Amino acid sequence: MLYYEPLLVKADISRKDQAEQVVQKIIDEFSEINILVNSHGISQWVEAEVMIEEDWDKMIDVNLKGVFLICQAGWKHMIPRRKGKIINIAPMSGTIVNRPQPQSHYNTSKAGIIMLTKFLASEWSKYNINLNCISPGYVLTFL
Repeated sequence: MLYYEPLLVKADISRKDQAEQVVQKIIDEFSEINILVNSHGISQWVEAEVMIEEDWDKMIDVNLKGVFLICQAGWKHMIPRRKGKIINIAPMSGTIVNRPQPQSHYNTSKAGIIMLTKFLASEWSKYNINLNCISPGYVLTFL
């Protein structure tokens, strides 16, 4: 069994050049990408009526645009081999209104990932690239 040390790359994946650099570092380290998993994201609790535009933009940029940019960068390396798997993580917050958490922008970003995954799966199937979205339930992330 092969074991690889984790490859840690610091980047702002909401920027296309940095998302592409992340994927290129993976290629440089492992020579190819067979499976690409997007499980990143940020969260914030803020009522919609007091949310500032910058909060909305950052959430959508990191959680949704970042997933798209990483998918797009990974896809470019999968096409020549005509195979690959992309797994996006978008918790159930993308399909439910989880109250009392005031996080309309978070839930919207995760709903976008679910639809993005469906659309890219239909578009990229002609390249034999498979996309799926996993939507886990609640996870305690702090004590």
